[in-house]
Amino acid sequence: MKVYLDDERKTPDGWERVYWPDEAIDLLKAGNVSEISLDHDLGDDDRGTGYDVVLWIEEAVFTQGFRPPVIKVHSANSSARHKMELGINHIYKFTAKDTIDFHVNDELVGICTDIYKLGYSESEWSERESSDMFQSESFCGGFDSDDKEFCFSYYDQNRKEYWFQFSLETAFLIKDKKLKSIQLKSANI
Repeated sequence: MKVYLDDERKTPDGWERVYWPDEAIDLLKAGNVSEISLDHDLGDDDRGTGYDVVLWIEEAVFTQGFRPPVIKVHSANSSARHKMELGINHIYKFTAKDTIDFHVNDELVGICTDIYKLGYSESEWSERESSDMFQSESFCGGFDSDDKEFCFSYYDQNRKEYWFQFSLETAFLIKDKKLKSIQLKSANI
């Protein structure tokens, strides 16, 4: 879901409109936000600003391991925009720490092909939750019903462990070789 926080502008097509920071934060907590675009001035500073959403994301990333969506700012308030962008840069620098850009290989394509061949829906995968259903030379993982995603460990040639997650839809993109790379996070954080 794409979330658009604003009090005045027209909501772009394909975006979910919210008017207040608490509404945006509730959607972020629900975990289905892929992108969020923030205005700063929302008409009542006592109810909050777009910067409050940036602060919530920052705290959630640092204290809860929250994975932030793509964050954009569309505020016309230049000083507030700058402050928000500094916070967003801080979030991205932290989340990029100890990550690698992994180029999808045949081994992962094979795992995703196996996932596809089983033909389960997301709810059926939740019923068959397993942390190690799929194992290969470099990968070990399965479906996590809490996150509603596949959670995997990847071991590089030096046996350093990395973690990553992906949805059922992403598994199909990997199988079809439409996704060329994914971000992996070091397990040694």
